Amino acid sequence: MSINALPNQSYGLGTYSPIQGSAAGYRISCDMKYKTLPASTIHGGYYFGKVSDDPYRFSTANVSGGYHVVMRASGDMQLYRHTAGSTTGTQIGSTIATTAPVADTAMSFRIDVTPTTVELRRTDSTGWTTGVIADTTYRGGYHGLSNGSITDLATRPYWRNLVITQL
Repeated sequence: MSINALPNQSYGLGTYSPIQGSAAGYRISCDMKYKTLPASTIHGGYYFGKVSDDPYRFSTANVSGGYHVVMRASGDMQLYRHTAGSTTGTQIGSTIATTAPVADTAMSFRIDVTPTTVELRRTDSTGWTTGVIADTTYRGGYHGLSNGSITDLATRPYWRNLVITQL
């Protein structure tokens, strides 16, 4: 699946929302790829933790807050928290330098959300994780796909294999 629209569009996964976690939380797993690689600083991603199904927009004041995953074409992986009404996110955890994406090759990701922590991993190799981040700000069940900062539809991200499980 991809989002065939510019600029900075997202697609809420209302059919799969709200996420129903257990008392221990939930896990989101998915694959993402770029059929054609964008410039190294450009990113696509995934958003989650929103309390409503309003759209998430990168660099735009959003109605509700949540988190978003940033996967840059350079291989840098980041996790951000975005506050309702703010046009910028706040990075939580460190920037993780992973292997740069390869055109038309899927990268695999896992996001674990517990009552007190959030963790992002790239799982198509080992050791790429933000580590467990103590953050309880957002626990809403709405999530979706984000074209991030792409400016050319040829370089938009594609997603597949979305799986949500209880922890």
